[in-house]
Amino acid sequence: MPFGIAAGYASCWVIQRLFLDRDRLGREMQVPQRERAPLSRAEWITLAVVALMATLWLSESWHGLEIATVTMMGALLLTLPGVGVLKWKEGLAAVSWNLVIFVGMALLLGRALIESGAASWIIDQLFRISSIAGAESHVLILLVLSFISLTSHLYMTSHTARAAALVPAMLYLAGSLKLDPTAVLFISTVGMNYCLTFPVSSKALLMFQELEGETYQPADTSPDRPNASRCIRLPEALNATRGGGIRIAVLDTGVDATHPALTAKLLSGFDFVDFDSDPSEVGVRGQNLSFGHGTHVAGLVALAAPDAKIIPVRVLDRSGVGNIWVLAEALAYAVNPDGNPYTDDGAHVINLSLGTNRRTDLLAEIVAAVTCRGNDDDDDDDDEDCDDGSCATGDGCLAFRQGGAVVIAAAGNTGNITRIYPAAESVAGSLAVGASNESDTLALYSTRGPWVRVLAPGERILSSVPGGGYGVWSGTSMAAPLVAGEAALVLAKNQGMSAAQVAERIVATSKVINSPVPRRVDLAAAVGLPRQ
Repeated sequence: MPFGIAAGYASCWVIQRLFLDRDRLGREMQVPQRERAPLSRAEWITLAVVALMATLWLSESWHGLEIATVTMMGALLLTLPGVGVLKWKEGLAAVSWNLVIFVGMALLLGRALIESGAASWIIDQLFRISSIAGAESHVLILLVLSFISLTSHLYMTSHTARAAALVPAMLYLAGSLKLDPTAVLFISTVGMNYCLTFPVSSKALLMFQELEGETYQPADTSPDRPNASRCIRLPEALNATRGGGIRIAVLDTGVDATHPALTAKLLSGFDFVDFDSDPSEVGVRGQNLSFGHGTHVAGLVALAAPDAKIIPVRVLDRSGVGNIWVLAEALAYAVNPDGNPYTDDGAHVINLSLGTNRRTDLLAEIVAAVTCRGNDDDDDDDDEDCDDGSCATGDGCLAFRQGGAVVIAAAGNTGNITRIYPAAESVAGSLAVGASNESDTLALYSTRGPWVRVLAPGERILSSVPGGGYGVWSGTSMAAPLVAGEAALVLAKNQGMSAAQVAERIVATSKVINSPVPRRVDLAAAVGLPRQ
């Protein structure tokens, strides 16, 4: 406990110094006072079940019920008809069955390795190669344990996976070297559970996987006017405006800057994965499932807003994985690329075809900061620019525009109501976008729920891919950039609008359809043309 308190305090201290400016550090926190309301029946039941479970957990030695058994009993109580607070279908939908199967298989594999003697043989060979057994160096052993645990975030994104794969091996290692197993596990789990690795978060931002195939399917047709564009009335909207003067940041796997459809539209960007100024796609089609994702997304942005400029920002690696810290840093960069809050060089619109099912305050705060949530445009100064610097420094808004940048985020491909962030943050000025299919209704794979505000075509969407060609991809990742382009068109026609006003206009002008998410975007109506 003392170590955990000290490590947590140290982590908070470093994070404050690295990620918060001095103004925010010195500012007194304003904690809103909420009215106390009596607990509802569902809240009483939940608290009672949790208290019962905690009591049974702590008294395991008396009644003999394992923690897992007690937990399952509690879950069943919470889903019982007439008693529970969840429907059993909702409970089943919330279970990560892939994780359950994975843990079971991992334990089975571990037992097979130990009982067959394979684990002993592997460790003996490792000792023979590294001479750890004969080195009699506790320092070296500690370094090996620390290295394995501290780097486990990089190749295992799940707490459970790390525990299942590494803890048995660490115990076996302790026994082989005649070390205190408690001490070995302590050193290992310190690294596995964030005490020493706060910058390397395993709450990874996994790119939304496409529905059909492992990656995009090559196509010969140029996406000048795909069927999806006619569905959302893009050709009519482009007769009114083409998005000139608007900048759109694409935070993704990078962009092929040599593609003919993108070359003339790209501005300078940044690679937050390799931390350099070349945000190009990295990987090989067929080997890296996410390869081409960013180029495909950028092509759809260019399709929907041909005269807008694109700021490419690489935040996902060749496997389509990133982390919260990188995304937060990249969002701040997108609205202020040169680091000077008084220059107008940032994005007016940000597209996020990525997400995580883990909600974090950091992500919510950075999205609010780039959309300038809470800023008002009804002051006496009609100039939308931050000529007094107020919106870039003093009130927590990071964008040059007083109205902030519009954040368009893909809702995810879960096929259920799982909340995907940052789309589900529901911050004013941001918009969660689901995918519609060729029948103009919700695609089966698209995440749904009241927080998903609009749909856009996401089924077999044609766009640019690395190497100068074109390909077909499906997913909410393809729907979001069409809406990002729509936001650029709206801003080009209404430059005084705030991010929140743009988002609400997109929703208000959408077409009502027969779907669990009842609105599909209408670009022509959004730019002021008559509805159909």
